[in-house]
Amino acid sequence: NAYDIDAMLGGHHAILAKLNMITQRLNDNTQKNGVSNKEREVFTTLEVALEMCLRGYRFSNLSLVHSQATLFIKDPNDALALIPPFIVLEGLGENVGRSIVDARNQLSFLSKEDLQNRTQLNYNHIKRLDELNVLQGLQESNQASLF
Repeated sequence: NAYDIDAMLGGHHAILAKLNMITQRLNDNTQKNGVSNKEREVFTTLEVALEMCLRGYRFSNLSLVHSQATLFIKDPNDALALIPPFIVLEGLGENVGRSIVDARNQLSFLSKEDLQNRTQLNYNHIKRLDELNVLQGLQESNQASLF
């Protein structure tokens, strides 16, 4: 239920660094709040991701073309990689993920504006997808620039 897509995309070194950081905080008695329940869930997910990476597999980036709402799928371009579902993004739930898949199945996205208008994605989701380079190649708006 909880993911750290940045660590997962970073491979086993990034995953191990995140696991070590959480472990340190778990063992540090001076921290009042310790580790949140969400971080404990992420820890479990990252343990599985680390095992996968150590066995030679990896994660591809999210994809507007291939990612599903809730299921990891095999990367058609890399036999050793999985493409994460949209729900791995913080705050992006199953319904929002399904809205992306449904809209994509009807018609390809023309721009970031089109993506936001035809799905349940909010500004922060779009921003995060952009940060992960998932929206690379999409224009900002449907307006074509002549200059």
